Amino acid sequence: MIGWDDVYKVVATMAPLYVAMVLGYGSIRWWNMFKPDHCDVINRFNCFFVIPFFNFHFISQVHPYRMNYSFLASDIVTKSVVIVALALWANFAKSGSLDWSLTTFSLSSMNNTLVVGVPLMQAMYGPLGYDILLQAAAIQLSLWLTFLLFGCEFRRTRLIQMSSLLNNNTTTKAAENTNNNNHNNGGVSSIEMDIVGLERGYNPAAAVAAGNSPSLKPLIKAVFIKLSKNPNSYACFLGLVWALISNRATVLDIPKRVLCFHCRRRHKKNESSDSNSRRKKGLDSRTAELPKSLPIAEHPKKGRLRHAAGHPPPPSKWNFHMPYILEDSILIMSKAGSGVAMFTTGLFMASQEKIISCGPVLTVYGLVLRFVVGPATTAMGAALLRLHGEVFKIATVQAALPQAVTSFVYAKEYGIHADVLSTSIIIGTFVSLPVLIGFYAVLDLLYPS
Repeated sequence: MIGWDDVYKVVATMAPLYVAMVLGYGSIRWWNMFKPDHCDVINRFNCFFVIPFFNFHFISQVHPYRMNYSFLASDIVTKSVVIVALALWANFAKSGSLDWSLTTFSLSSMNNTLVVGVPLMQAMYGPLGYDILLQAAAIQLSLWLTFLLFGCEFRRTRLIQMSSLLNNNTTTKAAENTNNNNHNNGGVSSIEMDIVGLERGYNPAAAVAAGNSPSLKPLIKAVFIKLSKNPNSYACFLGLVWALISNRATVLDIPKRVLCFHCRRRHKKNESSDSNSRRKKGLDSRTAELPKSLPIAEHPKKGRLRHAAGHPPPPSKWNFHMPYILEDSILIMSKAGSGVAMFTTGLFMASQEKIISCGPVLTVYGLVLRFVVGPATTAMGAALLRLHGEVFKIATVQAALPQAVTSFVYAKEYGIHADVLSTSIIIGTFVSLPVLIGFYAVLDLLYPS
Protein backbone atom coordinates (compact mmCIF):
# COMPACT_ATOMS: atom_id res chain seq x y z
CA MET A 1 0.00 0.00 0.00
CA ILE A 2 1.14 3.55 -0.74
CA GLY A 3 2.16 5.58 2.30
CA TRP A 4 2.59 9.30 2.77
CA ASP A 5 6.34 8.92 2.42
CA ASP A 6 5.84 7.39 -1.02
CA VAL A 7 3.49 10.21 -2.03
CA TYR A 8 6.08 12.75 -0.91
CA LYS A 9 8.78 11.04 -2.97
CA VAL A 10 6.61 11.20 -6.10
CA VAL A 11 5.73 14.86 -5.50
CA ALA A 12 9.42 15.60 -4.90
CA THR A 13 10.29 14.17 -8.32
CA MET A 14 7.49 16.11 -10.05
CA ALA A 15 8.14 19.51 -8.43
CA PRO A 16 11.43 20.22 -10.27
CA LEU A 17 9.58 19.89 -13.58
CA TYR A 18 7.32 22.79 -12.64
CA VAL A 19 10.28 24.81 -11.35
CA ALA A 20 11.91 24.60 -14.78
CA MET A 21 8.60 25.45 -16.46
CA VAL A 22 8.00 28.51 -14.25
CA LEU A 23 11.52 29.76 -14.95
CA GLY A 24 10.89 29.47 -18.68
CA TYR A 25 7.54 31.22 -18.36
CA GLY A 26 8.95 34.04 -16.23
CA SER A 27 11.94 34.62 -18.50
CA ILE A 28 9.55 35.97 -21.15
CA ARG A 29 6.51 37.30 -19.26
CA TRP A 30 8.26 38.88 -16.29
CA TRP A 31 11.92 39.42 -17.13
CA ASN A 32 11.86 39.82 -20.95
CA MET A 33 15.03 37.77 -21.36
CA PHE A 34 14.11 35.87 -24.55
CA LYS A 35 12.40 36.51 -27.85
CA PRO A 36 10.32 33.99 -29.87
CA ASP A 37 13.23 33.13 -32.16
CA HIS A 38 15.36 32.38 -29.09
CA CYS A 39 12.72 29.89 -27.93
CA ASP A 40 12.98 28.00 -31.21
CA VAL A 41 16.76 27.79 -30.86
CA ILE A 42 16.51 26.41 -27.31
CA ASN A 43 13.94 23.81 -28.37
CA ARG A 44 16.06 22.78 -31.35
CA PHE A 45 19.11 22.41 -29.12
CA ASN A 46 17.11 20.12 -26.85
CA CYS A 47 15.69 18.16 -29.78
CA PHE A 48 18.91 17.49 -31.67
CA PHE A 49 21.56 17.45 -28.93
CA VAL A 50 20.22 16.77 -25.44
CA ILE A 51 17.53 14.17 -26.20
CA PRO A 52 19.78 11.97 -28.41
CA PHE A 53 22.40 11.81 -25.65
CA PHE A 54 19.72 11.04 -23.07
CA ASN A 55 18.25 8.25 -25.21
CA PHE A 56 21.63 6.70 -25.91
CA HIS A 57 22.68 6.80 -22.27
CA PHE A 58 19.51 5.20 -20.98
CA ILE A 59 19.25 2.48 -23.64
CA SER A 60 22.91 1.56 -23.21
CA GLN A 61 22.22 0.79 -19.52
CA VAL A 62 19.34 -1.60 -20.27
CA HIS A 63 19.93 -5.35 -20.09
CA PRO A 64 18.17 -6.64 -23.24
CA TYR A 65 18.66 -10.31 -22.38
CA ARG A 66 16.68 -10.16 -19.13
CA MET A 67 13.32 -8.59 -19.84
CA ASN A 68 9.67 -9.49 -19.43
CA TYR A 69 9.01 -10.33 -23.06
CA SER A 70 5.29 -10.92 -22.46
CA PHE A 71 4.89 -7.34 -21.26
CA LEU A 72 6.90 -6.00 -24.19
CA ALA A 73 4.80 -8.04 -26.62
CA SER A 74 1.56 -6.68 -25.15
CA ASP A 75 2.89 -3.13 -25.45
CA ILE A 76 3.82 -3.69 -29.10
CA VAL A 77 0.45 -5.25 -29.92
CA THR A 78 -1.50 -2.46 -28.20
CA LYS A 79 0.30 0.43 -29.82
CA SER A 80 0.40 -1.30 -33.22
CA VAL A 81 -3.39 -1.58 -33.17
CA VAL A 82 -3.63 2.12 -32.29
CA ILE A 83 -1.29 3.02 -35.16
CA VAL A 84 -3.25 0.95 -37.69
CA ALA A 85 -6.54 2.49 -36.56
CA LEU A 86 -5.15 6.03 -36.83
CA ALA A 87 -3.62 5.30 -40.25
CA LEU A 88 -6.96 4.03 -41.57
CA TRP A 89 -8.73 7.07 -40.16
CA ALA A 90 -6.20 9.48 -41.68
CA ASN A 91 -6.37 7.92 -45.15
CA PHE A 92 -10.02 6.93 -45.58
CA ALA A 93 -12.14 9.13 -43.32
CA LYS A 94 -13.32 12.52 -44.57
CA SER A 95 -12.21 14.16 -41.36
CA GLY A 96 -8.94 12.20 -41.26
CA SER A 97 -5.71 14.09 -40.76
CA LEU A 98 -2.09 13.04 -40.49
CA ASP A 99 -1.44 15.89 -38.06
CA TRP A 100 -4.17 14.78 -35.68
CA SER A 101 -3.19 11.13 -36.06
CA LEU A 102 0.31 11.93 -34.81
CA THR A 103 -1.05 14.11 -32.02
CA THR A 104 -3.57 11.47 -30.95
CA PHE A 105 -0.88 8.80 -30.88
CA SER A 106 1.33 11.03 -28.72
CA LEU A 107 -1.50 11.81 -26.30
CA SER A 108 -2.60 8.20 -25.89
CA SER A 109 0.74 6.36 -25.95
CA MET A 110 3.70 8.54 -24.90
CA ASN A 111 4.17 8.35 -21.11
CA ASN A 112 6.49 10.08 -18.67
CA THR A 113 7.94 6.76 -17.54
CA LEU A 114 11.24 7.86 -16.01
CA VAL A 115 10.66 11.06 -14.06
CA VAL A 116 7.18 10.29 -12.69
CA GLY A 117 6.60 6.61 -13.47
CA VAL A 118 9.63 4.93 -11.92
CA PRO A 119 9.31 6.32 -8.35
CA LEU A 120 5.52 5.90 -8.37
CA MET A 121 5.53 2.32 -9.65
CA GLN A 122 8.28 1.41 -7.21
CA ALA A 123 6.15 2.74 -4.36
CA MET A 124 3.09 0.83 -5.59
CA TYR A 125 4.54 -2.49 -6.70
CA GLY A 126 8.07 -2.66 -5.35
CA PRO A 127 11.01 -4.03 -7.37
CA LEU A 128 8.72 -5.56 -10.00
CA GLY A 129 7.12 -2.18 -10.73
CA TYR A 130 10.55 -0.57 -10.99
CA ASP A 131 11.72 -3.30 -13.35
CA ILE A 132 8.68 -3.16 -15.64
CA LEU A 133 8.70 0.65 -15.85
CA LEU A 134 12.32 0.73 -16.95
CA GLN A 135 11.51 -1.80 -19.65
CA ALA A 136 8.52 0.30 -20.74
CA ALA A 137 10.79 3.35 -20.95
CA ALA A 138 13.30 1.40 -23.02
CA ILE A 139 10.80 0.28 -25.65
CA GLN A 140 9.20 3.74 -25.76
CA LEU A 141 12.51 5.45 -26.44
CA SER A 142 13.83 2.89 -28.89
CA LEU A 143 10.64 2.10 -30.85
CA TRP A 144 7.71 4.45 -30.36
CA LEU A 145 9.57 7.76 -30.26
CA THR A 146 11.45 6.64 -33.36
CA PHE A 147 8.13 5.92 -35.07
CA LEU A 148 6.81 9.32 -33.98
CA LEU A 149 9.93 10.96 -35.40
CA PHE A 150 9.38 9.12 -38.70
CA GLY A 151 5.78 10.36 -38.82
CA CYS A 152 6.83 13.96 -38.17
CA GLU A 153 9.51 13.85 -40.87
CA PHE A 154 7.06 12.18 -43.27
CA ARG A 155 4.53 14.95 -42.72
CA ARG A 156 7.07 17.75 -43.17
CA THR A 157 8.61 16.21 -46.31
CA ARG A 158 5.16 15.56 -47.79
CA LEU A 159 4.09 19.17 -47.31
CA ILE A 160 7.34 20.45 -48.81
CA GLN A 161 6.98 18.24 -51.89
CA MET A 162 3.34 19.27 -52.31
CA SER A 163 4.35 22.91 -52.20
CA SER A 164 7.05 22.21 -54.79
CA LEU A 165 4.56 20.46 -57.08
CA LEU A 166 2.12 23.33 -56.71
CA ASN A 167 4.83 25.85 -57.57
CA ASN A 168 5.82 23.85 -60.67
CA ASN A 169 2.23 23.65 -61.88
CA THR A 170 1.72 27.33 -61.22
CA THR A 171 4.88 28.18 -63.16
CA THR A 172 3.74 26.15 -66.18
CA LYS A 173 0.30 27.71 -66.14
CA ALA A 174 1.76 31.19 -65.79
CA ALA A 175 4.12 30.68 -68.74
CA GLU A 176 1.18 29.80 -71.01
CA ASN A 177 -0.94 32.80 -70.03
CA THR A 178 1.61 35.48 -69.27
CA ASN A 179 0.41 38.00 -71.84
CA ASN A 180 -3.29 37.71 -71.02
CA ASN A 181 -2.72 37.86 -67.26
CA ASN A 182 -0.47 40.89 -67.56
CA HIS A 183 -3.21 42.79 -69.42
CA ASN A 184 -6.02 41.64 -67.10
CA ASN A 185 -4.19 42.19 -63.79
CA GLY A 186 -2.49 45.47 -64.45
CA GLY A 187 0.93 43.94 -65.22
CA VAL A 188 0.98 41.44 -62.28
CA SER A 189 1.62 37.84 -63.39
CA SER A 190 -0.38 34.86 -62.08
CA ILE A 191 2.71 33.19 -60.64
CA GLU A 192 3.36 36.25 -58.50
CA MET A 193 -0.25 36.14 -57.28
CA ASP A 194 0.02 32.42 -56.44
CA ILE A 195 3.30 32.86 -54.57
CA VAL A 196 1.70 35.64 -52.54
CA GLY A 197 -1.12 33.20 -51.77
CA LEU A 198 1.38 30.62 -50.52
CA GLU A 199 3.09 33.17 -48.30
CA ARG A 200 -0.27 34.23 -46.86
CA GLY A 201 -0.97 30.76 -45.50
CA TYR A 202 -2.03 28.55 -48.41
CA ASN A 203 -2.39 24.93 -47.28
CA PRO A 204 -0.32 22.63 -49.54
CA ALA A 205 -2.61 19.72 -48.65
CA ALA A 206 -5.12 21.22 -51.08
CA ALA A 207 -2.85 20.02 -53.87
CA VAL A 208 -3.98 16.45 -53.20
CA ALA A 209 -7.47 17.26 -54.41
CA ALA A 210 -6.02 18.56 -57.66
CA GLY A 211 -4.03 15.38 -58.28
CA ASN A 212 -0.72 16.86 -57.19
CA SER A 213 0.10 14.38 -54.41
CA PRO A 214 3.78 13.33 -54.52
CA SER A 215 4.58 9.71 -55.36
CA LEU A 216 5.28 7.44 -52.42
CA LYS A 217 8.70 6.01 -53.35
CA PRO A 218 10.57 9.34 -53.72
CA LEU A 219 8.76 10.60 -50.62
CA ILE A 220 9.90 7.67 -48.47
CA LYS A 221 13.43 7.99 -49.86
CA ALA A 222 13.55 11.67 -48.94
CA VAL A 223 12.25 10.90 -45.44
CA PHE A 224 14.94 8.29 -44.81
CA ILE A 225 17.63 10.66 -46.06
CA LYS A 226 16.46 13.24 -43.53
CA LEU A 227 16.28 10.65 -40.77
CA SER A 228 19.84 9.57 -41.51
CA LYS A 229 20.95 13.13 -40.69
CA ASN A 230 18.86 13.30 -37.51
CA PRO A 231 20.73 12.09 -34.39
CA ASN A 232 17.46 11.06 -32.73
CA SER A 233 16.92 8.33 -35.31
CA TYR A 234 20.07 6.36 -34.52
CA ALA A 235 20.90 7.31 -30.91
CA CYS A 236 18.62 4.59 -29.54
CA PHE A 237 19.89 2.09 -32.11
CA LEU A 238 23.51 2.70 -31.11
CA GLY A 239 22.57 2.46 -27.44
CA LEU A 240 20.84 -0.88 -28.05
CA VAL A 241 23.84 -2.22 -29.97
CA TRP A 242 26.11 -1.26 -27.08
CA ALA A 243 23.75 -2.91 -24.58
CA LEU A 244 23.67 -6.13 -26.61
CA ILE A 245 27.45 -6.28 -26.86
CA SER A 246 28.36 -5.21 -23.33
CA ASN A 247 25.83 -7.49 -21.64
CA ARG A 248 26.51 -10.59 -23.71
CA ALA A 249 29.43 -11.71 -21.55
CA THR A 250 27.35 -11.31 -18.41
CA VAL A 251 24.62 -13.56 -19.82
CA LEU A 252 27.17 -16.28 -20.50
CA ASP A 253 28.47 -15.93 -16.92
CA ILE A 254 25.14 -15.83 -15.04
CA PRO A 255 25.68 -18.90 -12.78
CA LYS A 256 28.66 -17.24 -11.05
CA ARG A 257 26.89 -14.04 -10.05
CA VAL A 258 23.22 -14.94 -9.83
CA LEU A 259 20.99 -13.05 -7.37
CA CYS A 260 18.23 -15.63 -6.92
CA PHE A 261 18.56 -18.18 -4.13
CA HIS A 262 16.70 -20.84 -6.13
CA CYS A 263 19.10 -20.54 -9.06
CA ARG A 264 22.05 -20.38 -6.66
CA ARG A 265 21.03 -23.76 -5.23
CA ARG A 266 20.65 -25.09 -8.76
CA HIS A 267 24.36 -24.55 -9.45
CA LYS A 268 25.50 -25.60 -6.01
CA LYS A 269 26.52 -29.10 -7.08
CA ASN A 270 29.09 -27.75 -9.53
CA GLU A 271 30.90 -25.58 -7.01
CA SER A 272 33.22 -26.43 -4.14
CA SER A 273 32.24 -25.76 -0.55
CA ASP A 274 34.84 -22.99 -0.20
CA SER A 275 33.60 -21.10 -3.24
CA ASN A 276 30.04 -21.56 -2.00
CA SER A 277 30.84 -19.91 1.32
CA ARG A 278 32.63 -17.00 -0.34
CA ARG A 279 29.77 -16.46 -2.74
CA LYS A 280 27.26 -16.69 0.10
CA LYS A 281 28.99 -13.89 1.98
CA GLY A 282 28.89 -11.70 -1.11
CA LEU A 283 25.23 -12.48 -1.71
CA ASP A 284 24.29 -11.78 1.90
CA SER A 285 25.84 -8.33 1.72
CA ARG A 286 24.09 -7.49 -1.54
CA THR A 287 20.67 -8.89 -0.65
CA ALA A 288 20.38 -7.90 3.00
CA GLU A 289 17.64 -5.34 2.29
CA LEU A 290 15.86 -7.25 -0.49
CA PRO A 291 12.54 -9.05 0.15
CA LYS A 292 12.67 -12.78 0.75
CA SER A 293 10.79 -13.45 -2.48
CA LEU A 294 12.13 -11.49 -5.41
CA PRO A 295 9.33 -10.91 -7.95
CA ILE A 296 11.77 -9.91 -10.66
CA ALA A 297 13.41 -13.31 -10.63
CA GLU A 298 12.25 -15.81 -13.17
CA HIS A 299 11.21 -19.34 -12.27
CA PRO A 300 14.26 -21.61 -11.87
CA LYS A 301 12.95 -24.09 -14.43
CA LYS A 302 13.47 -21.53 -17.18
CA GLY A 303 17.14 -21.28 -16.34
CA ARG A 304 17.42 -17.51 -16.72
CA LEU A 305 16.96 -14.43 -14.60
CA ARG A 306 15.38 -11.14 -15.48
CA HIS A 307 17.61 -8.35 -14.31
CA ALA A 308 16.19 -4.92 -13.53
CA ALA A 309 16.57 -2.96 -16.73
CA GLY A 310 18.56 0.22 -16.33
CA HIS A 311 20.71 -1.16 -13.51
CA PRO A 312 24.24 -1.71 -14.73
CA PRO A 313 24.78 -5.47 -14.98
CA PRO A 314 27.45 -7.21 -12.92
CA PRO A 315 30.91 -6.71 -14.43
CA SER A 316 31.73 -9.46 -16.89
CA LYS A 317 34.84 -11.56 -16.78
CA TRP A 318 35.99 -9.73 -19.92
CA ASN A 319 35.92 -6.37 -18.06
CA PHE A 320 33.99 -4.89 -20.99
CA HIS A 321 32.66 -1.42 -20.19
CA MET A 322 32.46 2.05 -21.69
CA PRO A 323 35.47 4.31 -21.08
CA TYR A 324 34.76 6.74 -18.27
CA ILE A 325 35.70 9.79 -20.33
CA LEU A 326 33.12 8.83 -22.96
CA GLU A 327 30.47 7.89 -20.41
CA ASP A 328 30.81 11.17 -18.51
CA SER A 329 30.74 13.17 -21.75
CA ILE A 330 27.42 11.55 -22.64
CA LEU A 331 26.05 11.89 -19.11
CA ILE A 332 26.73 15.62 -18.82
CA MET A 333 24.54 16.25 -21.88
CA SER A 334 21.83 13.73 -21.07
CA LYS A 335 21.12 15.14 -17.59
CA ALA A 336 19.66 18.31 -19.10
CA GLY A 337 16.87 16.53 -21.01
CA SER A 338 13.78 16.92 -18.83
CA GLY A 339 14.80 20.30 -17.43
CA VAL A 340 15.38 21.94 -20.81
CA ALA A 341 12.19 20.40 -22.21
CA MET A 342 10.07 21.80 -19.37
CA PHE A 343 11.87 25.15 -19.67
CA THR A 344 10.91 25.19 -23.35
CA THR A 345 7.32 24.37 -22.40
CA GLY A 346 7.31 27.43 -20.14
CA LEU A 347 8.71 29.57 -22.96
CA PHE A 348 5.96 28.34 -25.27
CA MET A 349 3.28 29.08 -22.68
CA ALA A 350 4.58 32.61 -22.21
CA SER A 351 4.55 33.27 -25.96
CA GLN A 352 0.81 32.43 -26.16
CA GLU A 353 -2.02 34.76 -25.22
CA LYS A 354 -3.44 32.26 -22.70
CA ILE A 355 -1.78 29.64 -20.52
CA ILE A 356 -4.23 27.02 -21.80
CA SER A 357 -3.89 28.09 -25.40
CA CYS A 358 -5.70 25.17 -27.04
CA GLY A 359 -9.07 25.81 -25.36
CA PRO A 360 -11.21 23.68 -23.03
CA VAL A 361 -12.45 21.24 -25.69
CA LEU A 362 -9.00 20.13 -26.82
CA THR A 363 -7.83 20.10 -23.20
CA VAL A 364 -10.55 17.60 -22.29
CA TYR A 365 -9.78 15.66 -25.47
CA GLY A 366 -6.14 15.31 -24.46
CA LEU A 367 -6.97 14.29 -20.89
CA VAL A 368 -9.46 11.65 -22.07
CA LEU A 369 -6.86 10.14 -24.40
CA ARG A 370 -4.24 10.18 -21.65
CA PHE A 371 -6.22 8.81 -18.71
CA VAL A 372 -9.02 6.79 -20.36
CA VAL A 373 -8.16 5.62 -23.88
CA GLY A 374 -4.51 4.82 -23.12
CA PRO A 375 -5.15 2.60 -20.07
CA ALA A 376 -8.18 0.95 -21.72
CA THR A 377 -6.31 -0.09 -24.87
CA THR A 378 -3.32 -1.23 -22.81
CA ALA A 379 -5.53 -3.35 -20.56
CA MET A 380 -7.13 -4.99 -23.60
CA GLY A 381 -3.73 -5.74 -25.11
CA ALA A 382 -2.47 -7.16 -21.82
CA ALA A 383 -5.56 -9.35 -21.48
CA LEU A 384 -5.16 -10.53 -25.08
CA LEU A 385 -1.65 -11.76 -24.34
CA ARG A 386 -2.85 -13.25 -21.04
CA LEU A 387 -0.87 -11.10 -18.67
CA HIS A 388 -2.11 -11.54 -15.13
CA GLY A 389 -1.35 -10.64 -11.57
CA GLU A 390 0.97 -7.77 -10.75
CA VAL A 391 2.31 -7.49 -14.30
CA PHE A 392 -1.22 -6.85 -15.64
CA LYS A 393 -1.81 -4.17 -13.01
CA ILE A 394 1.51 -2.46 -13.70
CA ALA A 395 0.90 -2.48 -17.46
CA THR A 396 -2.50 -0.83 -16.98
CA VAL A 397 -1.44 1.76 -14.42
CA GLN A 398 1.69 2.84 -16.31
CA ALA A 399 -0.47 3.66 -19.34
CA ALA A 400 -2.12 6.41 -17.26
CA LEU A 401 1.14 8.18 -16.46
CA PRO A 402 1.33 11.86 -17.49
CA GLN A 403 2.38 12.99 -20.94
CA ALA A 404 5.99 12.51 -22.02
CA VAL A 405 7.85 15.82 -22.20
CA THR A 406 9.74 14.66 -25.30
CA SER A 407 6.49 14.56 -27.28
CA PHE A 408 6.13 18.33 -26.83
CA VAL A 409 9.70 18.89 -28.01
CA TYR A 410 8.93 17.05 -31.26
CA ALA A 411 5.57 18.80 -31.64
CA LYS A 412 7.21 22.21 -31.26
CA GLU A 413 10.05 21.39 -33.64
CA TYR A 414 7.76 20.06 -36.38
CA GLY A 415 4.82 22.41 -35.80
CA ILE A 416 2.20 19.78 -34.89
CA HIS A 417 -0.28 21.02 -32.25
CA ALA A 418 2.33 22.06 -29.72
CA ASP A 419 -0.38 23.94 -27.79
CA VAL A 420 -2.32 20.71 -27.19
CA LEU A 421 0.79 18.82 -26.06
CA SER A 422 1.95 21.60 -23.72
CA THR A 423 -1.48 21.78 -22.07
CA SER A 424 -1.56 18.00 -21.68
CA ILE A 425 1.83 18.06 -19.95
CA ILE A 426 0.98 20.93 -17.60
CA ILE A 427 -2.47 19.80 -16.49
CA GLY A 428 -1.91 16.07 -16.93
CA THR A 429 1.16 15.99 -14.71
CA PHE A 430 -0.66 18.00 -12.04
CA VAL A 431 -3.72 15.69 -11.86
CA SER A 432 -1.89 12.43 -12.56
CA LEU A 433 -1.08 11.50 -8.95
CA PRO A 434 -4.69 11.17 -7.68
CA VAL A 435 -5.71 9.50 -10.95
CA LEU A 436 -2.94 6.91 -10.69
CA ILE A 437 -3.72 6.21 -7.04
CA GLY A 438 -7.35 5.69 -8.09
CA PHE A 439 -6.30 3.20 -10.77
CA TYR A 440 -4.14 1.41 -8.23
CA ALA A 441 -7.00 1.10 -5.72
CA VAL A 442 -9.57 -0.06 -8.30
CA LEU A 443 -7.28 -2.71 -9.77
CA ASP A 444 -6.39 -3.91 -6.29
CA LEU A 445 -10.09 -4.41 -5.56
CA LEU A 446 -10.85 -6.10 -8.88
CA TYR A 447 -7.77 -8.33 -8.87
CA PRO A 448 -6.72 -8.91 -5.24
CA SER A 449 -3.29 -10.43 -4.75
